[in-house]
Amino acid sequence: MKEHHFAFLVHPRGFEDIYIKYPIARYVSKYFVRRILLTIGPIVVGKVYGLKTLDGTSVKGEIITVPMTARDMLADRSRAALEVARAIELAEKHGATMVGLGSLTSVVVSGGTDVAGKYTTKITNGNALTVFMAYEGIRIICDKKSVDLKKAVVAVVGGTGSTGSAISKILARDAGVRNEILIGRTPEHLSAAVKEMQAAYSDMNIRFTTDVHEIIHADIIVVATSADSAIIEPKDLKKNAIIYDVTQPQNVPRSVVQERSDVVVVDGAISKLPEGVGYTLNMGLSKGESFSCLAETMILGTENYEKDFSIGRVTLDNIDVISELAKKYGFTRAPLRSFGKIID
Repeated sequence: MKEHHFAFLVHPRGFEDIYIKYPIARYVSKYFVRRILLTIGPIVVGKVYGLKTLDGTSVKGEIITVPMTARDMLADRSRAALEVARAIELAEKHGATMVGLGSLTSVVVSGGTDVAGKYTTKITNGNALTVFMAYEGIRIICDKKSVDLKKAVVAVVGGTGSTGSAISKILARDAGVRNEILIGRTPEHLSAAVKEMQAAYSDMNIRFTTDVHEIIHADIIVVATSADSAIIEPKDLKKNAIIYDVTQPQNVPRSVVQERSDVVVVDGAISKLPEGVGYTLNMGLSKGESFSCLAETMILGTENYEKDFSIGRVTLDNIDVISELAKKYGFTRAPLRSFGKIID
C-alpha cells in the first residue's frame, strides 16, 4: 500500500522558540543567529506520527521550518515569501502531496494564492478548520458564561482577513449573531465586507471601524490579525468581555487577565487529535492537541485530497467540507484553555 505524505510549514514565533530548539543560540548575537538560519534555509524539524486512513494506510507527515521569526517575516515579506517557496520545494522533493501553511507562512504568500499551482504538491492555509474550531470554541465558552450570541455584540479584530471574515460569516449563519463590529486597517476593505454581510443577512446590525479601541462596546472579541505582538489592552475591554484569540503569536497579553479578573481570554482554535496521533516538535501545546491549521493539513493528507483546499479567503463551503472530514477521521475541539490553563 502506498503511503500518503504531507508537510506542514512553521516558523519561530520569536527567538525564544529558536532557543528551545537550539539552546546554544542563546550565547550568540541575534544578528548572527539570523544569518545562520537564512544560510541553512528551511529544514525538517519534526515528524507527525500515528496517522492512518480508514483502511489502515500509513500517513506520513513532516514539519518544516521557515528560518525567520514572526517579526522578521513581517518586516521583509519578500524574503519571507522566498523562504516559504524554498520550504515548499523541500516538501515536494520529499514526496509531499499536500503542504499546509502555518501562521505567517500563509500571510506572506497571500493565503497560498501566490504559490498555488506552481508545484505538484497541493496547498492549504489551514484556515477552514481554524475557523470551524474557533466557532465551536466561541459557542462553548458562551454557553459556559450564559451569553446569548443572538443578542451579544461581537467584534472581529482583523475582520477583513481570511480567518476573521469567515468567523464573522459562520457566527451569523450558524449562531444567529446579528450585532457585529468589524475592525481592520483599510476602510475600503471594511466597507466592502460590511456590504457583503448585509446582503446575505439583511437584518444584521453591523458596522466597521479602523479604531481597535472600539472593542470596548463588544461582549465578545475575536482576534484574528497578523500582527507580531500584543494589540489588546485591559482598559479597552467591556466588563465581563470574552476574548477569543486565534493568532500566533498571540495578540492578547497575559496582563489582560492579570488586571481584569472579569475578562475571559480563550487560546486559539486548538484541535484534539485522534488517539495515538502526535508530532515530535514542541509547539507549546498539550499532548494530543494541535493548532487547527496543522490538523487541517493532517486531515487532507489522510484523505489524500488531490486539489488545493484553503487558498486565499476561507469559504463557508470549505468550512463545511473540513468539519465533516474532521468527524470522519476523529478530530475534535480541544478543551478550552486560557494561557495554557484549562477553563472550568
